[in-house]
Amino acid sequence: MDLIALCAFFLSMALIKAQVERRRDPIVQGVRGCQRMHRMPRRARAFVERPGLSDEDILMAAELLGFGLMATAVGLLLALGKGTLRDPVVVSLAFAFPVVVGGLLLKMVVTADTSDVVFFNRGA
Repeated sequence: MDLIALCAFFLSMALIKAQVERRRDPIVQGVRGCQRMHRMPRRARAFVERPGLSDEDILMAAELLGFGLMATAVGLLLALGKGTLRDPVVVSLAFAFPVVVGGLLLKMVVTADTSDVVFFNRGA
């Protein structure tokens, strides 16, 4: 069972990488369109006219998003099996993990052009 999970993990990583590399330009254009449509502040835009995110950043964001969605699905399946949402494993997988991953992605996107020192010391 562990070997199957490990193979599925590496297969999903390879598929995500292939899809992101092949569709980089449409991804960037789509995100720019969403940013314009929602009138996001310039500071919060990840894909400005000169993209601040490298290919590795886009790939990491796609992988983290995929893992967050998989964790949510596994947590909800466990909730269906156990019949409750109050189990700590269900809460961790279905709710806490995706929130933490989303926060990391948001921080990565907002601070694409700045260092962590500038990001955390800007209020001082």
